[in-house]
Amino acid sequence: MDRAIQPDEAGRLVRTLGAVFPGVGRTRDQIAGYRDRWIENARFALGSDDPVLVVLGDSLGQGVGAKDINNSYPFRVEAGLRHRNTDPFNILNLSRSGARVSDVLDVQLPALRASGVDVLAGLCTVGSNDLSRSGRLGVTRKKLSQLLEELPSEVIVATLPDKGSMAAKSINRHLRTEADRIGRPLADVAALLTSWRGRIAGDGFHPNDAGYELWAEAFLHALAQAEP
Repeated sequence: MDRAIQPDEAGRLVRTLGAVFPGVGRTRDQIAGYRDRWIENARFALGSDDPVLVVLGDSLGQGVGAKDINNSYPFRVEAGLRHRNTDPFNILNLSRSGARVSDVLDVQLPALRASGVDVLAGLCTVGSNDLSRSGRLGVTRKKLSQLLEELPSEVIVATLPDKGSMAAKSINRHLRTEADRIGRPLADVAALLTSWRGRIAGDGFHPNDAGYELWAEAFLHALAQAEP
């Protein structure tokens, strides 16, 4: 569990570029600052008997790129769920910057199982780092199929932003096909994100506040579809 809720520092590339490009520098600082806030939240959630909104995946789950962590998609979804559910719940964020699908399968998901928490709902954004750091589409598709099979039914997976990326479009087609086969709803971010204009952070990679609003919209729509 400690390995899951205390992820690594920013990677070498982010640290190096952060010294040169202000936008990347802000990302580097957010990775540390936002991580500490989520660790605090996780420890509170693990010490409570209340159900949790669990967050799995990569830096998008951490809210990197948002000017304020409260504008991240997990906190936006939390606000939306509180309008529908008056019972108390907490956020358990096990996502980590730089995570790939294998990190969710091998670290985050086992930590969630071991925690014994009652999962009210779950959110997962992962796959972009697999494409940018390996590009092995066949391997990524196979791991995503495994992920969709193994995740608790309460957890919603998001499609990848795919504007201008044939690889991401291929992954999204696979996600939609597999989700339909299994009967699992998706947060179809790609279908909503028709343009990055006004939605991208200063590092040119992560969403900004407006971008995370779109991610939250996709998740809340999928969660509403999943309700019995």
